[in-house]
Amino acid sequence: MNQRARSSGGVCSRGGARAGAWTAAVAAVLVLAAGGFLAGALGGCAASHKSEEPAGASIVGTWVARDVQGLTFTPDERRPDMTVGADGRVHGFAGVNRYATTLDMGALSDGEFRVSPIAATKMAGPPGAMRVEMKFLEALSAARRAGVKGQTLTLWDERGQRLTFTRQDERGGE
Repeated sequence: MNQRARSSGGVCSRGGARAGAWTAAVAAVLVLAAGGFLAGALGGCAASHKSEEPAGASIVGTWVARDVQGLTFTPDERRPDMTVGADGRVHGFAGVNRYATTLDMGALSDGEFRVSPIAATKMAGPPGAMRVEMKFLEALSAARRAGVKGQTLTLWDERGQRLTFTRQDERGGE
């Protein structure tokens, strides 16, 4: 059963309960990212995903999320994305906000995926988009393995949960 991620207009630009809850969610994601980074540095992912090649240099480019922990998207919804530079700098759109982190490019040759704690802007948005963003940032910071097969990038966490992307071509489409 697929859950459907929906956005419904409007951005809350002032404080209040929504902004406070969102700030707490971002803080939780940053704590998860820091903890996840340490867990990844201290131990590997037990799951093996042999159908994909280790990401290596093939991960460089722009990727658009296709599946975020079971959330799928309609063609007209703006989806989270991730741009990976050859220097390991990673940035993109998370659902409402922009984010940035750094990827350990040296670990990719073995299929390992390790990012530094994620920094993100702090705008509030529609509940559906905020839910997508929270799941996306949690999944990105928890990812420990990466593989590329054709135009698909898959990231796995230690429990085998996936974050799947499609490569975006140079013209801005998929």
